[in-house]
Amino acid sequence: MLTKAEFDWIVSKVDPLAESVSAVQMEGGISSLIYKVALKTSGKIKYVIVRMIDDKQWLKEEKDLICHEAASLNHVGKIGNIPTPRWIASDVRGKHCRYPALLMGMLPGTVVLQSDNQPMWLEKMAKTLHAIHQIPANDFSWKYYAYHPLSNLRIPNWTKVPDAWRAAFAYMKQGTPAYEPVFLHRDFHPNNVLWEGENVSGVVDWVNACVGPAGIDLGHCRYNLAMLYGVSAAELFLSKYVQLAGERFRYHPYWDLRSLLDVLSDPLEVYAGWSAFGMEITPELMQERMDNYLLKLLENV
Repeated sequence: MLTKAEFDWIVSKVDPLAESVSAVQMEGGISSLIYKVALKTSGKIKYVIVRMIDDKQWLKEEKDLICHEAASLNHVGKIGNIPTPRWIASDVRGKHCRYPALLMGMLPGTVVLQSDNQPMWLEKMAKTLHAIHQIPANDFSWKYYAYHPLSNLRIPNWTKVPDAWRAAFAYMKQGTPAYEPVFLHRDFHPNNVLWEGENVSGVVDWVNACVGPAGIDLGHCRYNLAMLYGVSAAELFLSKYVQLAGERFRYHPYWDLRSLLDVLSDPLEVYAGWSAFGMEITPELMQERMDNYLLKLLENV
């Protein structure tokens, strides 16, 4: 539950005359506490979202997380082609909230992980990601970097195809391919896309947005799709994106492998956001699907 000081801060930033009605903690937050807050203002109920980042290690590594997400929301909001939460206020140092916090408007829609029409669902997500990559990026300060150095890579004990991982490591160490930088969400996957009916109603969680290779956004989403549904879903998503991008985009397997290695762990960690929205993925299923996905990527290499 929110504290009185947190409620007071939210009210002061939205409407000093508003009355606080309720606050409900939302599902899916892994590194943050996320609350849906209802306020009564001018006789109407208005909903806002407050995100408090409580991951101390993340805050230690990236001290500007709240400023980063605020800048991302404002940058995307200026363009207007992607439904994005409206930035309202920031508590950068956690002066009013328990942790550094960002207050934003609430978008309509919900996360959908089990679609009745997966090809359509994948196509609309691909269109959304392609639209993000069209956002002008020249004046955005944050730049892409890999999350884990290749020197730290180790063949996982759980794999049934250790030679394939060894081949992937060797390939990656040949060097980074050239790319044309675009604006990236940097954490684009099904849990960060909202839907109303059959249409995308918003994209959330912009704290990692940056400028870099389009392939890293694709690779991160494809990894999530491969873990959730298998290799075929990841392949279909790629084909949909390639059709949209045309000659301006050239697929390179390096970025898929880079995305995969960024999330490689031993033992594997199942993303809690999947189960929060009804997907029961076990570590054993992840192991099998990750090996299968790696073998598919190596076919392209």
